[in-house]
Amino acid sequence: MPDVLEPPKIPFAQRFAAERPKDEAELKAMQSGTATAPVQQTPPKPDPAPPKSPEAKAAPALGTPDPDQEILEGKRTPKNDDFKRVKNAASEASKRADELKAKLEAADKERDELRKAPKHNAELIKKIESERDELQAKWQLVAAQFDSGFHAKYEAKVTDAIAKIKDAVPADRMNDLSQVIQMPEGDRKRKILAELTEDLDAPTITDIMIANREVRDILSSRKKELEDSGTILKTSAEQRKKEQDERKAAYAQSFDAVLKKKSTGDDALPILQTRDGDADWNTGVAERAAVARAVFMDEFESPEEKAEAAIWAASAPGFLSELKAAQTENATLKETLAKLQSASPGLGGGGKGSEGGKKMTFTERAIANAI
Repeated sequence: MPDVLEPPKIPFAQRFAAERPKDEAELKAMQSGTATAPVQQTPPKPDPAPPKSPEAKAAPALGTPDPDQEILEGKRTPKNDDFKRVKNAASEASKRADELKAKLEAADKERDELRKAPKHNAELIKKIESERDELQAKWQLVAAQFDSGFHAKYEAKVTDAIAKIKDAVPADRMNDLSQVIQMPEGDRKRKILAELTEDLDAPTITDIMIANREVRDILSSRKKELEDSGTILKTSAEQRKKEQDERKAAYAQSFDAVLKKKSTGDDALPILQTRDGDADWNTGVAERAAVARAVFMDEFESPEEKAEAAIWAASAPGFLSELKAAQTENATLKETLAKLQSASPGLGGGGKGSEGGKKMTFTERAIANAI
């Protein structure tokens, strides 16, 4: 089977040329005749064998110590290692979220393939969809907890509540109290709080309890909001899109302002100035402006295109310098030629001028013939 031919790629700058296709239909017409690979139908999969009953998990070995047991029994206070362990657990949860997302995508793909199969697979499809929905719910719950906007909102509230006791609590105890206040309610938390506040005065203990109650309410609201994790993720995505659109509009406005300055202002570039009655030139000006806008807005189809645009942009000052040098040299040559012509008004015949001018040299005749 011959290799499938790929349509020729249009260079970045040429996409903005006047002869470019006006719409998608015209582009397809230009590329007609290219081969496309035949789509192979996926054969229906046989019904899978009934799942085996899961084997009972082995019971944990006797004598395995619980890292939190001593803290729960009030034998010691949490240490940095305990907080690190909690942080590691959060990291593992994030990895688990990625795994669940991958399984969700795989379930979606398998469901789509099974929908192409005969109707007798309807029960299997329903089962897979149920598993997909369960995985999706788990992934959304974990992803919502680590969503930057959601996390920042509640972190700021907790930080503000704890900051209210900063001036009352001893500095060497503030970090420990901050961590304990954010722990779930229970005997363990109460014991640790009692140990950390046993030598403090009553007003300070009251302030700590008020802060603890406020943080508890904040975390309760956070847990309740997480029950609708899908809405959290949707709202976050909408907010990110809104910010991107606003940033893109601001960039476009800035580009238009600079383009106007460089095409009509006092320091305008001649290459961007339109000319009355010169349609071809004005079309080129519009195309150059379109290329500049695409470069500024990062509208590239590949890294190679972006690299090419960057190289051309960096080369422009060199081209302008060469152009100015050529224009200066051209003006000097014209001035020299004008002086020669005025000194010998009868140039052209090779002999004396009509008014008795001197005979032209070889160099003078060559310059005259080149005009």
